[in-house]
Amino acid sequence: MFLIFRGVYLNKKYAIILPLVLMALTDVFLGVYSSIFFTWASIAAIAFIGIQTKKNKSFKGVAFGSLLSAVLFFVVTNVGVWLTSGMYSLDFSGFMNCFYLAMPFFRYTLVSTIVYSFVLFGSYELISARLILKPAMK
Repeated sequence: MFLIFRGVYLNKKYAIILPLVLMALTDVFLGVYSSIFFTWASIAAIAFIGIQTKKNKSFKGVAFGSLLSAVLFFVVTNVGVWLTSGMYSLDFSGFMNCFYLAMPFFRYTLVSTIVYSFVLFGSYELISARLILKPAMK
């Protein structure tokens, strides 16, 4: 959700580079894991979705971008876990098991992404409109 927001309000370079730098810093402390490439790729792709959302910064655009980013993160990172973790067999059954076991997490990711996106975008736009429309104090 912050990635969509950054994509809309920051320039393209910072919208993609800043999240990846922050991921690198946190991964230094949290450690490297087998599906790190998939996580980073999904972060970059979501930032790109944010950049595209800038072209259609509307209720529908933010809703679609938020939904798409949550689904993309879920799919890409779970494919990464399925392929690299060794927890699942590398066949259709293992693939389905990986996604099935991740479903409870997806529900919370989806709801929080949509709610926080609208809170973040709504708050920013409301504050921005009030600051612009409010006459300067003398």
